Amino acid sequence: MSGMHYTVVQSSDIKIVGYDRSRELLHIKFHNGTEYAYANVPYSVVRELLEAKSVGRYFHQNIKEKFHYERVYT
Repeated sequence: MSGMHYTVVQSSDIKIVGYDRSRELLHIKFHNGTEYAYANVPYSVVRELLEAKSVGRYFHQNIKEKFHYERVYT
């Protein structure tokens, strides 16, 4: 069973946020269809992302380029 929990967010850039707390693995799926996995992201960062007034701004300022990431191909 997957530990990934998904949340649809209100953002002009980001469509879905997925997070596996046990692995500290964050998935970000964008409206354009691309998806990226970010490693070693603490739950506190994900909580702040989901509670942010601007999800996209928080992502760009606090996650993008700050955590190791790979593109997810489905």
